[in-house]
Amino acid sequence: MLPITLRQLQVFAAVARHLSHSRASEELYLTQWARREICHGSDDENRMGARRGSFV
Repeated sequence: MLPITLRQLQVFAAVARHLSHSRASEELYLTQWARREICHGSDDENRMGARRGSFV
């Protein structure tokens, strides 16, 4: 399991507060794509995790 960064926690808190990914992205001055990358990591990381048997 990879450690969670402070930025990921900030994004998570904003999404929970607004109950909206779009509004959280606006609050944090992120594009939705950037917010997705922070939350989910790159496709390479996801593929590597899937090979190990973990799910993102």
